[in-house]
Amino acid sequence: NSIALRLQACERLTLMLERINVPNLLLRINPTAGTSAQEYTANLLLTIREEFEYNVTQQIYVSDALWSIMVQARDNVSQLIIRAAEGAESGEQVASRLRLMSSRQPDDAIGVGQAAIRKEASLVL
Repeated sequence: NSIALRLQACERLTLMLERINVPNLLLRINPTAGTSAQEYTANLLLTIREEFEYNVTQQIYVSDALWSIMVQARDNVSQLIIRAAEGAESGEQVASRLRLMSSRQPDDAIGVGQAAIRKEASLVL
């Protein structure tokens, strides 16, 4: 039973990473015409926070090292959003900058998190 819970936690954390991954986040949350950069940024950050809070209980089923990687992934995506919003005038401009910045990131926190989840799941099995 504990193996099933640990694997389910890995599944939920994988889903969380997919949902906060910038390209997927931008597909779900498009800026509407007239949305300010501040409003759009706040909406993106709120979505990430809600995703994380929804899955926060999964930390009791995974290692401290994996949970730390999940926190780092959340923080990295949030910081990327904040950097993209600096000086932006509209939500569309934030989204455009985010697409460009996320495609140029050498160290993908989401990819690191996904690899760590796969490793933990393989240890459970």
